[in-house]
Amino acid sequence: MRPNPEGPVSPWVCPLRADTDSGNPLALLFSHAAHPAIVRASSTLISADYPGHAVASIKSDLRDDVAALFAQGCGANINGEPLRAGHAAAEEAGRQLGEAALRSWGASQRLPDSALKTASTTLELPWRTTHLTADAKRRSTKCALASWRRKNTPLRMRKNCGI
Repeated sequence: MRPNPEGPVSPWVCPLRADTDSGNPLALLFSHAAHPAIVRASSTLISADYPGHAVASIKSDLRDDVAALFAQGCGANINGEPLRAGHAAAEEAGRQLGEAALRSWGASQRLPDSALKTASTTLELPWRTTHLTADAKRRSTKCALASWRRKNTPLRMRKNCGI
């Protein structure tokens, strides 16, 4: 996917603040609708991209016992900007998002007290058969293991594995 300057943008952050019974901050859950694709092809290392930097930015402003949680919004064809620009760009975008989330935190309005209810269910979904050939699966596994075995090198996604 290439950058599309005339395409859709998501210029907001959606916050949900949780406080303790005594009114102290407990958590900030924030959502933003843009794919974390700023680092993407610029590095083979696994990265939290801009959301990870946003969480770190928020945590640096709040107490250590306040949880900062990112929820990926519905990004559709919206990517983080600047696309494929590297770690420094992801850090800056994350800082900006973190600041916006904190501003929204400060402007948030308290909802009436009510009991918090939860529910969960387990949904069993059938496995879909992959379309990889046996040879492609073998090469993919061999490539991942070779990277993992490399001394003093973190497990990374490899680009040129012959797949």
